Amino acid sequence: MISYRPFRILVADRNIEVTQLAKKLGISPNTMSKLNAKKEENESVSLKTIEKLCIHLGVSVEQIVEIK
Repeated sequence: MISYRPFRILVADRNIEVTQLAKKLGISPNTMSKLNAKKEENESVSLKTIEKLCIHLGVSVEQIVEIK
């Protein structure tokens, strides 16, 4: 199961406004909702989006997504 919990923790720890981050990186609100949803089973997000986030935030993939 894919979880974006690490992403939610990261943006909370850094006080990042996800709507502003989405605008800055050209990520759709729908995709950002998938990343920010606190669901048991998350919807998939493209690797291109994950890559954008990793590069911009200066983190590894494991700091954005985890597999449970």
